Amino acid sequence: MFWAIVTEAERGSHDLTSLRLPVVGGAPVPLTLLDRLKGVGLKPAVAWGMTETAGSGTFQPYGSGASGAVGRPYAHVEARIVDPATQTDATVGELLVRGPSISPGYWHNADQTRSAFVEGGWLRTGDVAVGGNEVTIVGRLSDRIGTGGEGVNPTEVEEVLRAHPKIDDVVVVGIPDEVWGEIVAAAIVCDAAAVPTLAELQAFAAQVLARYKLPRGLARIERVPLDAEGEVDRAAVKDRLVSAAPSFGQ
Repeated sequence: MFWAIVTEAERGSHDLTSLRLPVVGGAPVPLTLLDRLKGVGLKPAVAWGMTETAGSGTFQPYGSGASGAVGRPYAHVEARIVDPATQTDATVGELLVRGPSISPGYWHNADQTRSAFVEGGWLRTGDVAVGGNEVTIVGRLSDRIGTGGEGVNPTEVEEVLRAHPKIDDVVVVGIPDEVWGEIVAAAIVCDAAAVPTLAELQAFAAQVLARYKLPRGLARIERVPLDAEGEVDRAAVKDRLVSAAPSFGQ
């Protein structure tokens, strides 16, 4: 939604002076989006929450922040970052939250409640986060790409590729590969007359990313598909890239 807003604003087709405090959330927020919003005169704040948290999670007022930073927990919310396998505290890992605004469980679904909540009443959010003075979301556990024994957070790759001058938007997913388990593949939104090559994107991304994080598959899409909740439909993107996989080496 905010990509669409800023694109229209940059075209000068709408007056946004009445929009005083846009609150961006629902997914890790790229710095490129925040910069473009500021460029059209908006002062975006960033928030994080879930249905299970009654919307209350973390908040970052307008100001500086790392890409994906979602601020500090509200006063009534506690947050931890843990290793998903051991549930011990970690600098990078799964974000857990608890507090009076957190749902105590799932209605008539004891199995899902047991899998989502750990000892002490902590809710497993499924988000991969980095701790510090503020919480930074770096991806979803379910979206993490396993390639050649290495883990790749797609949002990190998307942030880099989105800075390419020919790319308007991008979604990165892992697609099955017999040798590597998965490979990193990118679906890009761009001008049909100026589609960058895979080699071009690899060279661009290699300035920042480790070799195993570079895209090894590429396909152009007309627009980023969204699910019923307005979030990126990564399953649909993966299907599109799997279909395009035979042409990756051409």
